[in-house]
Amino acid sequence: MAELNYFIDLHGVELDESNLTWLHAMPLGTKLHPEYGKLQFTSDRLERYAANVKNRVRKIDLDIDYSHKGDPAKGHKAAGWVKDAEVRGDGLWIGVQFTDAAKAEVAAGEWRYLSPEFKDEWADADGVTHKDVLFGAALTNRPFLKDLLPIAASEDYPIESLRPDPPNEEERYSELASMVATAIIARKGASSGV
Repeated sequence: MAELNYFIDLHGVELDESNLTWLHAMPLGTKLHPEYGKLQFTSDRLERYAANVKNRVRKIDLDIDYSHKGDPAKGHKAAGWVKDAEVRGDGLWIGVQFTDAAKAEVAAGEWRYLSPEFKDEWADADGVTHKDVLFGAALTNRPFLKDLLPIAASEDYPIESLRPDPPNEEERYSELASMVATAIIARKGASSGV
C-alpha cells in the first residue's frame, strides 16, 4: 500500500482572498518513484480521489499543514483546509481555503511547494476499505520532483515563464539512476548500522 508525498510548485500562485484557491495536486500520467516504484495517475484514479474528497470518506476536513507537521514553529497548525476537488485535463485539482497566516507566508515567498499526501487504499473505522484517498497536503520547500508545472500563475508571472524546461531523456534517466543509487546506499547503510 503506497503512501506518497508529491510536490507541486507554488511559485506565482494567486491566492483567492474571498473563496477557494484551486491548486494542481496530482498530475495525469505515470511517474517513477525510487521507493514506491511506478505510480500511475489515471483518469479513473484521479476521479476516485476527487470523489473521496467530495464524499468526505475520511469524515473530517482534510488539512493543509506546514512541512508535513514537521515544522517545530508551526506544530500541528493548519495552513488551510481542502474543501473541494475536481479532475481537469491535466490532473487532480483541490479547492483550498487558506488561513490568513498561510496566505501571508505564501505571498511573501516563505513557502513554494505543495506536497499532497495520499494512499492507494485506506480502511475507515467501520472497516470499509476505500481506494485512492487523499489525506491532505503540506506546504514545503524541499521538493522531490522538480519537473512539475506551477499550480497557478499571477498576472505578474505568466504561466509560460514559470514552466520548467522539460528534461531530455538522458537527463531524466541520469537523475532517476542517481536517486535509485542514493536510496540503495541509504538502505544498505541503515541495515548495516552505519
